Amino acid sequence: MWEAVMKLSFGPKRLAMTSGVLICALGTGYVMQNVLVGGENQTRSGVAVASVSSNAFPVGLETKRDFVEAAEHFQNDTQAASDTDALAFSDKAVDIEDVQVGEVILTSALPAAPVAAADPIVLPSEPVKVVASSEVPISDLPVEEKAPAFTCEIELTAAPGDAAMAVLALEASCMTNERFTLHHSGMMISGVTDENGEWRAKVPALAENALFIAAFANGEGAVANVQISDLSAYERYVVQWKGDTDVQMHAFENGASYEDAGHVWRESSKDTSLKQTGFLTRLVEDGLVESLNAEIYTFPSKGESDTEINIEIEVGGSTCGQDLEAQAFIMSGAGSLEARDLMIAMPDCGAVGDFLVLKNLYEDLTIARN
Repeated sequence: MWEAVMKLSFGPKRLAMTSGVLICALGTGYVMQNVLVGGENQTRSGVAVASVSSNAFPVGLETKRDFVEAAEHFQNDTQAASDTDALAFSDKAVDIEDVQVGEVILTSALPAAPVAAADPIVLPSEPVKVVASSEVPISDLPVEEKAPAFTCEIELTAAPGDAAMAVLALEASCMTNERFTLHHSGMMISGVTDENGEWRAKVPALAENALFIAAFANGEGAVANVQISDLSAYERYVVQWKGDTDVQMHAFENGASYEDAGHVWRESSKDTSLKQTGFLTRLVEDGLVESLNAEIYTFPSKGESDTEINIEIEVGGSTCGQDLEAQAFIMSGAGSLEARDLMIAMPDCGAVGDFLVLKNLYEDLTIARN
């Protein structure tokens, strides 16, 4: 038993080395706790000054009892050193200054090599068989239908009538109740189709090869031509104007006066009992705003007769004090046509209801019978 104990005993050198190691370990722990962590001995720079005492415990233990006592003495000294905060590495203190760090170089790891691709898949060497469905006949493609087009057929017909008149008929089914203008040898009159798109009238011809044009406001129209073989047997006076002004043509045959048998005007033509040499045709569309109007007096060119033509214009509220524009035409039996432009100064509005009479407008005409 004693031999075993003696084997466990420490020599003086081993005991001194062991004691030194323990003292360094305890000193390092004390510095970590009280200095670097922020103990009372911390200096301005954040590093504590520590000293370590060289008298840890005595050396020279030879027996087990001495070893036990040395261990107890070491434990007591260590506890006392931690309570009093009087440890020092030596009699001289060591100052630790701030460390300046500079020229830091950042490094990174090298990129990893790509993973090797898998081996390509080898297709089978046998040819691929293509299977087609049974042939199906393709049916005929549908024929594209033409888009319906809106067509408007306008037809104007002209036929010769009695006393060198042209019988006109206008048919325009797509132009119902539409206004149009009829043109013929400088004469212009307004017309309106009915609910069926039709219009009919007898118009005095002013040329043997009479051309008539019906023109609508949208640019559509129609043309008609007719031969008037008996035109040379008649003379014609024409007056035309624009608007709702009341213009009247009065013809006095063989010295007649108002309301005599030889007085020809728009009212007398309604009396079939009167035996007149000539007749009056009125082409006026009543109720149409800014319409083109005309009156034509026709009489035979054979025989002798004295005829006086007057134009009377009623002074209205819309025409008083203004200038009225009109035109007068003279057609002789030889087929020549003369036109005269008229600029009529209407009386002031104090004369509303009165009539302005234009005498000798066409000059006195003596018709010589052959």
